[in-house]
Amino acid sequence: MRRRRSLELALIVALVALVLPTARPQSLPTKKEAAVLLENAAAAANLETAGTPPFHLVAKVHYELGRELFDGAYELFWASAARYRENYKMGTAVEIRLALGDKLYVLRNTPILDLPLWRLRTTMRSNYHGFHPSNPKVDKVYSARIGGESQTCVESQRNYEWMRACFDPITKQVVSLSNALKFPEDVSSADGNFFNAEQSDFVSFGAKRYPRRIAHRYEDEKMDVEITSLDQVTRYETELFTPPTGAQAYDWCPNPGSKGKISFESMPRIVPKSTVGLLAYYVFVGADGKAKSSGPMRSGGSLLNDRMKEWIDTHKFPTYSCEGKPIPYEIVLQPPFLFPTDR
Repeated sequence: MRRRRSLELALIVALVALVLPTARPQSLPTKKEAAVLLENAAAAANLETAGTPPFHLVAKVHYELGRELFDGAYELFWASAARYRENYKMGTAVEIRLALGDKLYVLRNTPILDLPLWRLRTTMRSNYHGFHPSNPKVDKVYSARIGGESQTCVESQRNYEWMRACFDPITKQVVSLSNALKFPEDVSSADGNFFNAEQSDFVSFGAKRYPRRIAHRYEDEKMDVEITSLDQVTRYETELFTPPTGAQAYDWCPNPGSKGKISFESMPRIVPKSTVGLLAYYVFVGADGKAKSSGPMRSGGSLLNDRMKEWIDTHKFPTYSCEGKPIPYEIVLQPPFLFPTDR
């Protein structure tokens, strides 16, 4: 009787095992599949594509440059690539940038583009490049436990550019992204790391997925962006897209054609470790490709300033055009480094 009951119990256990779903470990994607994950994550993080729904973004920004510390705010009202408004305030610097079809309106209280705004705009609107989306090269795919959660991580190294993106193994959605730009010790800053960045706390809206925390360091610059609000909108108030009083108006389009290139080879170069850190020079280029005004956003010293001004004043910049009509534009230049192989 006891043997019969044991057999019945074993049969019941076997039947239950057949009915209940079994938990199977998630298999890692192949390198080819991981490359597709990177491409998809980059497309989802690019807020400037045609398929992006209108949205309103609000962010708090902490910015450090050397010993200077700033706290500010950034707001983006996005209807399309040809219709958006930026509101920016950092310290005493204020700027409104309004794109309306074939016109760009800029109202700022600084003589030239504010350095933190340029860095913030570049960081937030090109963050998707961190996924190495153009034909990504995958070096390693592995499972990791981060913050108590199981994640699938993908690593890639392109020359000096290192990247790690981690994904939810079930949904395949990106969870975090880390980037670093590493040079050999003989040409790098003290800790051997020119640049590193972290993107985390990704949130989805529509087909897009964007980080709510962005932190990066470049030389002696640190930036921490916290997106406090990111919402889809159905309509904007008319006054938001009314040009502000006193704004400068420029001919413009979101994707201008260009002709010519900048000759970086002839630009004054700097030796790593010989400067105070991040350097940048502003140029307003006219429709004819010639500099109309310029100035250091962060100076590299009087000698470099003089050499950069001479180079800018005599250099022929690329010309930009919208449907064949030449337009002016702003550009920011960073003097290239002189490495031992260039000397």
